[in-house]
Amino acid sequence: MLLISALVLFFSLGGLAVTLLEDKASVARTDALLPGIMTVAAFCSAWSWWWVMLRRQQGEAGPDGSTLQKKVLFGLIHASLLVTVTLILMNFAASFFAVNWPMSGLHGVSSTIGKQAWEYQSKKEGYVQVNSWGQRDVEHSVAPQAGLYRMIFVGDSFLEQGANVPLVARTAALLNGVAPSYELINLGVSATDPDEYFYRLKRVGLPLKPNHCVMTIYAGNDFIHDRTLLSYGGVSATYPRLSFLQVLGLRSLDQVISNERRPVLRAWFKGGALLKHELELQEIFGKTGNDGETEGEYLSFFPPERQARLKSVLNSSSAEARSLFFNMLRHPDEGRFRSYFLDVATKAANGMPAPEYIDDSYAYGWVKASQELCRRNGVKFTLVVIPEGFSVDSRMTAHYAALADMKAYLKYLDDATSRIVSHARSDGMDVIDLREVLAKVPGAYLNMDGHWSQQGVDRVALYLADRFANAKDNSQGK
Repeated sequence: MLLISALVLFFSLGGLAVTLLEDKASVARTDALLPGIMTVAAFCSAWSWWWVMLRRQQGEAGPDGSTLQKKVLFGLIHASLLVTVTLILMNFAASFFAVNWPMSGLHGVSSTIGKQAWEYQSKKEGYVQVNSWGQRDVEHSVAPQAGLYRMIFVGDSFLEQGANVPLVARTAALLNGVAPSYELINLGVSATDPDEYFYRLKRVGLPLKPNHCVMTIYAGNDFIHDRTLLSYGGVSATYPRLSFLQVLGLRSLDQVISNERRPVLRAWFKGGALLKHELELQEIFGKTGNDGETEGEYLSFFPPERQARLKSVLNSSSAEARSLFFNMLRHPDEGRFRSYFLDVATKAANGMPAPEYIDDSYAYGWVKASQELCRRNGVKFTLVVIPEGFSVDSRMTAHYAALADMKAYLKYLDDATSRIVSHARSDGMDVIDLREVLAKVPGAYLNMDGHWSQQGVDRVALYLADRFANAKDNSQGK
C-alpha cells in the first residue's frame, strides 16, 4: 500500500507541476484540481503508512539485524526499479503503434491513414496530395534550407480542405514565381481550435525554426470556451499538449493512452457515419427532377406541423429564391452535400432564435499567447481572421434565402469577428481581416460544404502573396 501511495504521489506531483508550470498560457482552476487532489490524497496516504511503519519498527529488528525501516526502504527501491523497467518495456511496445514527430503533433496518425482520409477527393486533377508528415503539402525537411524564408501556417480545415490546391500551396507558388526564396509549410489540421494551435506552434512549429508564423482563426467554429486537447491530470495528455509521461521520455506510451481523444480523429471517426448519412441524402435529392419533387423530399423528413410551417416559409419567398435552394440540394457545389448549414437554416425557418452573443475572449487568449510565444523566440507573427461564409459571400446567402436570412441569423459570429480583430490590432498584432478581401467575391465559399472554393483560395492566396512579398527582405533588414 505504501508503494502504491508513493507511485500515485510521484505521478500526481509530476502532473501538477506540468499543469502549473507548462500550461501557463491559460490555466483554469479545474485544470489543476485533479492532480492537486491526487497529490494531497497520495501524500496523506503515504505519510500515514510510513508513520505506522515507524511505530512498528521501534524495538523490532530482523534476523540479520536490519530494522523494519531499512526493509521498507529496500522494498521501495526494489519496487521502483521494477516499475521503471515495466514502464520502459510498455513504452517500447507502444512504439510499434505510435508515430514519429512531427506527425505525432499534427494528425497523430501515419500519412497512410491521412491519404485514406482524403481518398474521396485525391483523384481530382491537380489535387495536392498528402506528404510524409500527413499534411496536404509538398515534402519538407525538419531543418530550414539556407537562403529560404521559412513560414509556417497554423490553423484548421481551411488550410487542408475544400480546394484541389490548398491555400498554403497556392500562396507558395505565387510567392516564389521563377526564383524560389520562400518555404511555406502547411501545419493545418481539420477539426482543431485555438488551444491546439498554441500547442502545435510550441511543439511542432517553433522546432522547425521558422522566420514567420501565420495563424488562421475561423469565425465559424473557433470561438471556443474550453480546452479541446485533453489532459488526464497532467500525467497523460494528447500531444502536442505536454504531459508528465512525455517529460519522463515515455512519449509512445502517452500517445497510445491519449491519442484516440485527439479532436481530428474523433471528427474522422464520427464523420464516417455522418458522411454516410449525407451521401444518402445527396442521392435522395439528386434523384429528384424538379423543384416540386425536391421540395416534397425535403419536407418529408419532418412531422406534419413542421412541414406546414416550413412550406409557409418557402412559399413566402420568391420563386427564384426557392429555385436556387432546391437546385443547391440537387447539385451542391463540387458534389459536396453537407447538412450543417441546412440544419441551421431549417431551425431558423422554424422560429428558433439565433444567439445574440458569443464570447471571443477565451479563444483570443490563446491567440495572444501564441503571439507572445513567437515574440520570445524572434519569430514574426501574423493573425489571419477567416470570416464565416454568409457574412461575405452573397451567392451563398442567396442559396439559403428561401428558408432564412443566414447573414442576419449568424450576425453574432460576425460581431465576435469584429471584436477579435479589434483586440488584436489594439495589442499591436499584424492582422489580416479577410472580410475585406472576400466581400466582393461571390462563390468564394462552397454553398453546402462551407469551406473555400478554389476561387476563394486563389483570391486569398493572391492577397497573401502580395502582402508577404517583401517579408524576407524586411526580415533581413532588421
